[in-house]
Amino acid sequence: MGDEIASGNGGRIDLVALLPSGKYDYYEIKPAIIAKHAIREAVPQLLEYAYRAGGKEPRRLVIVSQAPLDPDSNDFLEVLRGKGLPFHYLHIPLPV
Repeated sequence: MGDEIASGNGGRIDLVALLPSGKYDYYEIKPAIIAKHAIREAVPQLLEYAYRAGGKEPRRLVIVSQAPLDPDSNDFLEVLRGKGLPFHYLHIPLPV
């Protein structure tokens, strides 16, 4: 596991977890007020890290934000997963 890891194709991934299976989980951290904005910013980056030449096949592509996941954004991520794109969302509230 590491942070700000070179993606192998020119980018830098916020956090990468190498699993015992040899697959990777990629995490992209996006500060946002609403989940839709975090998702909009993170999806292209995660796609590039995972699927551009030199990328490593992901198990999960995880968007991390302090914005709570709303039903519409959750539905959107479910549609992407249904198309074989392993997007997930991790809500981490900021301390008050």
